Amino acid sequence: MTAVVARISGATVVRRHSRATGSLQRERHQPDYAILIAVVALTAIGVLMVYSSSAIKAYLGKTNDSFAVVGPQVVWAVLGFVAMGVMTRVDYRYLRLISVPAYVVALVLLVPASTTSWAARLASCRSGPCRPSIRPRSARSRW
Repeated sequence: MTAVVARISGATVVRRHSRATGSLQRERHQPDYAILIAVVALTAIGVLMVYSSSAIKAYLGKTNDSFAVVGPQVVWAVLGFVAMGVMTRVDYRYLRLISVPAYVVALVLLVPASTTSWAARLASCRSGPCRPSIRPRSARSRW
């Protein structure tokens, strides 16, 4: 049984009534292929840029492995595509339920990240030149 629930700016929202469960089910839509192609293309270009900028330096380094830098990038790109595939199957209205707890968890996870030694090393910039926005400033420093 199908019922037209609403017409919104020319689009018809159709909900199907499931006889087995008695609940309303949302109609499945096709993914937006233009956005999907853009995401895949930008990810491929990004991995290619990482490879082209670091392949020679990594090959001439200690390991002689030109994929040493780009390998983790490819792994993270694949994990991102898997996460994207999972999230395309999730109804976005369910994300409202977990948005506030996820925000609180993210804030709690930021606390140890800001107090660990890697954050202190990043802020100190002792290993070479750094951007002025990263280095901590004192109140008496002159520009």
